[in-house]
Amino acid sequence: MSDTTRSLILVKEPLIEQMRNPLAADWNRPPAGGGPPSEDDADLAALIDFAPLDAIFADFLEVTGLPVAIIDLQARVLVSSKWQRLCVEFHRDNRGTLARCLESDISLSRQMQEGKPMAIYRCHNGLTDCAAPIIIDGRHVANLFIGQFFVQPPDLTFFRRQQEGFGFDPAAYLEAVAEVPIVAEAKLPAILHLGAGLARQIADLSLARLRALRAQAEVERQVAERTRQLSDSEARFHALFDGAIDGILVADLGTQRFVAANPALCRMLGYSAEELCGLGLSDIHPAASLPQVRAQFGRQARGEIITAANLPVQAKDGRVFTVDINAFALAWDGRPCLAGFFRDTTERRRGEELERYSAFQAGIAEMATTVLHNIGNAITTVTNNAEALLRASQDLGRVATLLERSAQEASDRLAQADSPQAEAERLVAIQLTAAKAIEQLHRDALDERCRRIAASVEHIADIVRIQQAVAFPSASASTFDLGQVIHDALAMQDDTLRQHDIYVEVGIDPGLGAVTLSRNRLLQALLNLVKNAYEAICARQQRAEPEGHFAGHIRVEARALRGGRLRLAVSDNGVGVSPEQRPGIFRYGYSTKERGSGFGLHATANFVQECGGSIRLESPGPDQGATLILELPGACPTPISATRPR
Repeated sequence: MSDTTRSLILVKEPLIEQMRNPLAADWNRPPAGGGPPSEDDADLAALIDFAPLDAIFADFLEVTGLPVAIIDLQARVLVSSKWQRLCVEFHRDNRGTLARCLESDISLSRQMQEGKPMAIYRCHNGLTDCAAPIIIDGRHVANLFIGQFFVQPPDLTFFRRQQEGFGFDPAAYLEAVAEVPIVAEAKLPAILHLGAGLARQIADLSLARLRALRAQAEVERQVAERTRQLSDSEARFHALFDGAIDGILVADLGTQRFVAANPALCRMLGYSAEELCGLGLSDIHPAASLPQVRAQFGRQARGEIITAANLPVQAKDGRVFTVDINAFALAWDGRPCLAGFFRDTTERRRGEELERYSAFQAGIAEMATTVLHNIGNAITTVTNNAEALLRASQDLGRVATLLERSAQEASDRLAQADSPQAEAERLVAIQLTAAKAIEQLHRDALDERCRRIAASVEHIADIVRIQQAVAFPSASASTFDLGQVIHDALAMQDDTLRQHDIYVEVGIDPGLGAVTLSRNRLLQALLNLVKNAYEAICARQQRAEPEGHFAGHIRVEARALRGGRLRLAVSDNGVGVSPEQRPGIFRYGYSTKERGSGFGLHATANFVQECGGSIRLESPGPDQGATLILELPGACPTPISATRPR
């Protein structure tokens, strides 16, 4: 079959058995001074699978009788069939003719780089070559050569001169020339198309290999990058997990048993990490609190809440303390788990209690000042009325003396009188006058003053009763009438409000029944709000004095809200609050007044937040008044019969 094929192409067949392998020849290297291979050339060895090409090129030579090779852009043979002995043993083995060969290779390569799809070239050593470019991913990386043949019988005169010029052995050289095949010139286009097609196939296969290599490299890069990221992430996780100040405990959602614990939690509970990994919820919480703990655990697992506050925890040594646990769900070793961040709240709660007690003491001190002021006013009233009673008593003494003297004089006159009847009538008139004077003293002095003294004493007793009711920081809840608490708060401030001519208006929703809260702390909160209101009015009155009298007005309003809640608001027309003052208005120690303690509104805000309510301030601005609004739980639907304040 090969003989038939070759007969269609060749006029004179080659002697394949005389051909030589060019790959191991000394000349098959980059040109001297060319430097190391370029990055493009270096890539080519990775793109072309040479092993199968060796066999393919050998078969191609056997079928066509024409040598075939891939030569890079630096004239280095990368893969090839056997070559003509004339080229390998003579032309490529002699320095002068080798230069001509390389020049021919480079000339063909240059034509490929100029964009030609194929080219035919007669080298300076007298043989003909064909070439087609190998283009991979848009890059010209090498050329496919088919050649080392004649297209007509060789010019022996040319070759003898070449043999003489380069000193070749005459007989051996001309014998090698005779071995070179002659190709029918009409078959050259077919040979060129065959070469170009083979070059495209090699390029396509190489491109596929290139893409596979790139894909593999990218996958390996991504794997390496992901591995690095995972390693970095794991390192960061362990740094955060092991170095966290808060205790961290991971619990299996299904079994509620622990699977991991950080050092901070181990220190907090007194267990080792290995010990904790064998325990569950029931082992670190007191038995009495387990229902609450499990309920909060479930809510955190379902994402309903993040923080479970003030949960009791029991350490290994039996010590019980409270913690806040912030938790979120995560997968741990493929299992659904809940990670909890434990923060010991013992010191915080102690600080809050101390702060609350300080605020309470400050409130008591302020209230004591108010109580003493109001009692002082009441005592002044008692003193004034007592002095009036003393004067009335002295008047009664004088009337009694007058009556006694008149009676003696009347007795003497009756004994000497010529007309006893007239003297008796005069004596009756004197008695009637004295009776009227005594009646007037009783009505205007004794009775009225006694009633005033009794009212003042009752007022003093009322103030003392209210003060005694709030003298202890009781936080226990009870059910009581809100109207009575409002009345008590206003009664405590009554004298001050009257003294500054402040009109107080109270509005209570008829549908608002009893409330269930800490009565003492609510009363303290109302005292703080009313005191804050009248002080704001007094400050505005002081500024208004040169221009005239300023009438103060306070409104206390209570109404029911949905969901068993109530709204309590205290409004005033005092100095108001500027936008700059609002952010700190409930902060501990902050006050807009020169001599303010900063305790009152802070303590009120703490009370409201602790019982699950909210507090806010509304004020249009300076000199436009303010309203403090409390929304609280604990409203009962059934009203309590009680005396409402005026």
